[in-house]
Amino acid sequence: MKQSLWIVIGLFLVLSLPSSTFSQESVSATVFRIIDGDTMIMMVEGKKEWVNLLAIDAPETTQPWGMVAFNALNVLVDRKDIRIEVDKEQRNHEGQLWGYLWVGDTFVNREMVLNGHALWDFWPPNTRYDEQLLEAEFQARKNWKGMWKSQTPTADDMPH
Repeated sequence: MKQSLWIVIGLFLVLSLPSSTFSQESVSATVFRIIDGDTMIMMVEGKKEWVNLLAIDAPETTQPWGMVAFNALNVLVDRKDIRIEVDKEQRNHEGQLWGYLWVGDTFVNREMVLNGHALWDFWPPNTRYDEQLLEAEFQARKNWKGMWKSQTPTADDMPH
């Protein structure tokens, strides 16, 4: 009985570990499927991984501005080589990879916030780019970009 309990506990601990961790600070990836404006399924090191854009929050596709955010992310990342940069925590509480996305020199997380397609979201201890993201949100609000200009989007708001 005692041995069975230890086997069950050990199995639970092994299965609850994140699927992988990365020893380097960034990893290359390609988009498999975009879920919404801040979540994708990506091919990372030969495996499908759920990836959340760290330190931003975009509306869900069923919310106002959600499809605009979805399309904006698609324009930024579709068919492009992507680098995922991790911060202090590589995964969120759901076990999804958490990262800052780069397409060449373009900081995707920042572009989403700067264009009003997402909000800056504070997730300590992951604070590497908080100043840039906060400034991007300030600029989006100041310039009435994306969701800061109206409660509902129009056809003109769709990214191309």
